[in-house]
Amino acid sequence: MCVRCCVLSFLDPSAQVSSATGVTALVQLDYFFDAGRSTSVQMKSLVHVSQSFGAGASKFYVDGKVKLLQSNPIREGLSRNIYDQVLFNNLTSSTLAPGAAVDLDVILASYLDRNETTALLPQHHSWKTAQGAGSGAPFTTHLRIRIPPDTLMIKRNRAQVFKLGFVQVITVLVVFRFFYQFVDRTVFRARLFGTRVVSDVRKEKPF
Repeated sequence: MCVRCCVLSFLDPSAQVSSATGVTALVQLDYFFDAGRSTSVQMKSLVHVSQSFGAGASKFYVDGKVKLLQSNPIREGLSRNIYDQVLFNNLTSSTLAPGAAVDLDVILASYLDRNETTALLPQHHSWKTAQGAGSGAPFTTHLRIRIPPDTLMIKRNRAQVFKLGFVQVITVLVVFRFFYQFVDRTVFRARLFGTRVVSDVRKEKPF
């Protein structure tokens, strides 16, 4: 992971604390995972946060850990970067203007169709009510995004599987050979048990 923790704050002057009863936020991350053996994932990922309040709020806090989600494992030895593209290219300045509607359903549906995604799991929310804040004060959102060590599912190629299998078979045979030699030396040569030597050479009778 290239990032361990980041804290983001959003100040929305268009949302007044007296009317802020919910918040929905999409945060784009530059995500990089190096699994070793020339296997890595470089992509633009999303963190989606949505919460509604029972009354007007002045501040909203979110704390959570980013989790990598995969539909299928990726092939070993592949540097995967097909998702390393900005996710909000279709949004214009007029779309992002205060009070403008953004079609989050389309963005999330396209994002969740990918093989690799991220999610903020688990999410811990808290907010402060608008009591004590001026009615014209802006609404503030604080996000603390933690990025702990994660796991990447990898599908090994056949040559690698055969090589590992061959090494394991050779290892088992070598161990078995040393075990057999140990038993032979300990039991028979050291004469732990009474033994009688029997020759298979027949003695010929004289005349």
